[in-house]
Amino acid sequence: MPCFWLFVLLGMSVKIGKIINGMKTYVGGAPRANDTGHVLLFQMEGDSLAIKPEHYLVGEQFGSYFGHDFAIGDFNLDGLVFY
Repeated sequence: MPCFWLFVLLGMSVKIGKIINGMKTYVGGAPRANDTGHVLLFQMEGDSLAIKPEHYLVGEQFGSYFGHDFAIGDFNLDGLVFY
């Protein structure tokens, strides 16, 4: 594990939902990543969780703690889950 991931508080908030292609997706917040925060999306690939570069969101403001908490749900009742 790179040193970067030791202090980002990955897992401060964790949710599970069918987000990407209707498959179970694990969403984790890392509010201290790069001092702006990240939200990372993981899916099962074989026997392990995988993250792909296009499956994360990056906070924009320094010290904003982006990823500290978030919600997922079908907010417009169209059958798709948003975060």
